Parts: sequence; C-alpha cells; structure tokens
Amino acid sequence: MKYGICGYGNLGRAAEKMLLQKNEVIEGIFSRRILKSEFGTPVYNLADAERFKDKIDVMLMCGGSQEDLLWQSPEMFRNFNIIDTFDTHARLKSEYDRLGKIAKKHGHR
Repeated sequence: MKYGICGYGNLGRAAEKMLLQKNEVIEGIFSRRILKSEFGTPVYNLADAERFKDKIDVMLMCGGSQEDLLWQSPEMFRNFNIIDTFDTHARLKSEYDRLGKIAKKHGHR
C-alpha cells in the first residue's frame, strides 16, 4: 500500500511517523506551505497532488476539521481513496453523507 499525507501539522507529522515505523511507503506529503518533512519524506505543494493519482492508494487527510477538510477532502476524492480525520462531532453524520456522495461520483471510498 502506498500512502500520501494531506496536511503537515501535528496530525500529519504523527501520521508520517506512524507509517514510517510500520515500514509503509509514503509517496509524499502535500501541504499549502512548502516545508521540510521531519523524517525526510518528500513534500509537495497541495496543488500537485493530482500528479500522484496513479502512485497513491490512500490519502490520509490530516488537515483541520473546522476549515481545511471541508474543501480538501472533496478535492482529494477526485483522485484518491481517502481516510478522513474529520472530528467535529456535531457534524459527523452530515459530513459522512456529503463525502459519500462525492466518493461514489468519483469511484472512490
């Protein structure tokens, strides 16, 4: 399995560390800010993620639930299966329903 990480705050760094400890393949980290990975994983501009659609099996969505994931998750569903970390509990059901429709439209889950 090959992974991508969308977002590189605390959650993104933790996801990178966990995947590397399990010897998983991380194709890249995708961020709005160009920076260096703490563990040496290549970092790309978020807008470049589409170039990796045939290289990444699962994109881990590690942005903030209040704003980032609301637009990043639907965007990433166009090209990837995702694992979303949305955690605004009061809105989980509506977000799950919304993303389910988008995923189905693009043939992802």
